[in-house]
Amino acid sequence: MYNPKCINAYVAVYLLVISPSSSVKNVVLRLRAKLGNKIGIYPARYSQPHITILSVVIDDSLEHKLFNSLRKIIAQESPISMTAHGIECFPSNKTIYVGIRETNLFSTLSKNIWRSPFVSGLPKEFKTSSYVPHLTIGRSLNYNFDSAQNCFKEYSYEESFMADSALY
Repeated sequence: MYNPKCINAYVAVYLLVISPSSSVKNVVLRLRAKLGNKIGIYPARYSQPHITILSVVIDDSLEHKLFNSLRKIIAQESPISMTAHGIECFPSNKTIYVGIRETNLFSTLSKNIWRSPFVSGLPKEFKTSSYVPHLTIGRSLNYNFDSAQNCFKEYSYEESFMADSALY
């Protein structure tokens, strides 16, 4: 993405994500396939299942500072036990997702990242947070939202996994 106001004139989107276990990933991929069979192609259909902790848009010359800041925080954290459970939705943006039972350790990690000097110093318009940890099945479903909700009406799911690394 080109931005003439930046030093290098190029900005990039950077994500810090937790990758769930293979088993949980496979469940999410099966749910996406089920939804795809019902409504066809939709946003997020083919993305890798993940839980976003941080999403920032910054000048690519700041990448090194961002990564150093995140490495310091992550190095101090312990593995986090998480539980994927049920199908939920964000009606405001027409998103269907697998819920994640938030733990104190996840909440602490998220707060530490958002309070870090580098991230907290970024303008608000350059950062977004995933306040509700989740695994997206489908987003921006608009006209298909009701069908998507009905597709998983009777679905029950719960599985725990260890988050022992983050990807950025």
